[in-house]
Amino acid sequence: MHCVCVQGQISDLKQALNPSSAQLQSMLLDPAVNLLFVQMKREMDTCRSQLEQSQKDLAAWKFTPDRYRLLLAVLREFN
Repeated sequence: MHCVCVQGQISDLKQALNPSSAQLQSMLLDPAVNLLFVQMKREMDTCRSQLEQSQKDLAAWKFTPDRYRLLLAVLREFN
């Protein structure tokens, strides 16, 4: 009898720790929570695009031996 009671308590605790999909959906439908998620998503999209642009800019400014020679040639012309 005691084991049945303990098993019931364990299953109740498992259900409390794992919210159902209906509970999760109701949390997401809450306007305040939804607004926060939308703002975080926008911020993440902005950060990703800035990161991609920064990586492209960095790749464009890397000095390869050919670019270094070209830069030296341009500097020699000015002197």
